[in-house]
Amino acid sequence: MTGLVVLVGVWVGGAVLCGYVAEQRQRSGPAWSLLALLFSPLLIMLALLAIPMGAPLVPAPNRDAVEGALDRFAATKAFPIVFVAVIVLGLVLLFVFGD
Repeated sequence: MTGLVVLVGVWVGGAVLCGYVAEQRQRSGPAWSLLALLFSPLLIMLALLAIPMGAPLVPAPNRDAVEGALDRFAATKAFPIVFVAVIVLGLVLLFVFGD
């Protein structure tokens, strides 16, 4: 059980670090943190560092629409529910397939 707590702590800490690095590289911190929680903080950090700083991921005309959609999603009440659901799903999968 202690190993699971450490693993979840490292996973969430890595996701927060990905968000911080994304903000420093002029990217959307919450979006990159969410990606790190869903996939792997190490994988997302490597992807984040591979993208040149300040280079747009989405062409300019659509970029505001995509960022606006992410901001609207984060501002809704669904964001905390999805966040908790992802954490719970990860814990269940670790519990079921961990050992």
